[in-house]
Amino acid sequence: MSRELGVKMRIFIAIASTCFLILPPVSGLADSARDWKYCKQTKDLDVSIAACTRILEAQGESANSRAIAYTNRGKAYFAKGNKDRAFADYTLAIELNPLPASDPNSNVYLVRGIAFESKGDETRAIADYDAAIRLDPYNATAYVSRGQTLNQKGDHDRAIADCTEAIRLDAKNFSAYDVRGKAYEAKGDDDRATADFIDAIRLNPAVDRVAVYIDRGNGYEAKGDHDRSTTYYSAALRSNSNNSDAYFFRGLAQLYAGVSAKALADIELATDFAPRSPYPALWLDIVSKRSNLPSRLPQAIKKIDMVKWPAPVIRLYLGQLTPEAVLAAADNPDAKIRNRQVCEANFYSAELALQDGAKDEARRLFQFAATNCSKDVAEWRAATAELKALSAQP
Repeated sequence: MSRELGVKMRIFIAIASTCFLILPPVSGLADSARDWKYCKQTKDLDVSIAACTRILEAQGESANSRAIAYTNRGKAYFAKGNKDRAFADYTLAIELNPLPASDPNSNVYLVRGIAFESKGDETRAIADYDAAIRLDPYNATAYVSRGQTLNQKGDHDRAIADCTEAIRLDAKNFSAYDVRGKAYEAKGDDDRATADFIDAIRLNPAVDRVAVYIDRGNGYEAKGDHDRSTTYYSAALRSNSNNSDAYFFRGLAQLYAGVSAKALADIELATDFAPRSPYPALWLDIVSKRSNLPSRLPQAIKKIDMVKWPAPVIRLYLGQLTPEAVLAAADNPDAKIRNRQVCEANFYSAELALQDGAKDEARRLFQFAATNCSKDVAEWRAATAELKALSAQP
């Protein structure tokens, strides 16, 4: 399960387990009943936010009922992607009632921790998970959430311990198996990792199996295990034979496994099923040129949005921009977006340098990508594979 998918699933579980938070307090006025009804619903988030806001602006609500309204409004903001407003509301809820009698499962801390985690603030996320567990040592989702964050920080042993405790508390908690599997995988215990991943899928038939299989394939591909990653990508395709991502990632795995003909066939299928996606088109160009085949980018761009990123990279491959111009175009006021685009600018410039026979320049740029790209992206995995191939050449 991907980090994004895991966060969404855990926030769903946390919200589902806090239904009691959204009931109107006994002391609530009769004419506020309608606002409480809409504050608690999740079908229309804007309606929920407006109703919760009216409750918060009204007079006479107790501190506990205001904490409930802040929590519900925070969940709505989080679901809309407004994490800053969600953080603010969760914090106000906790300040009003740090030991909420209406929340014996401590989920107000749990959902705020998940919100912090989704924003990358691991320290504050763990602090909130600690508080949730301190208030309710039987909260399995809090253990899983803390284990997820500890795993991201590299503390795999503690992550395994947290997930094992979550499984003891709730043997059907598929997220616990998934996170523990990732921790075992990071420690190199592939057999235990695979067993946990299988249990995660078995326990949640409704899970997006394609996403889980692709995520597992990416994990093994990051370790250079092309055979095992290919097995998972193939499993994804057995679940959905039209999935562009599965063909795309399997094609890259086969490229670096040295099976260029199969790589080309898979990446062609990826472009067929997602003709508007720029990355399969870029890679089809890269793999085609390695096979001495003509470029198809001039035809592909007729269906690709050439206004937004990675259009500058495509223009680089069409000979319309220089690597320096692409790097300049990668700049963005959002640091996360800028880092991703700079990663891609350097990686794809390295691939182009490799095509031109400039191995030293390619090596330099691949090294930059391997050092600075996020380890969960295809460009990082490809950069490490390219460096390995270059080091093996005389």
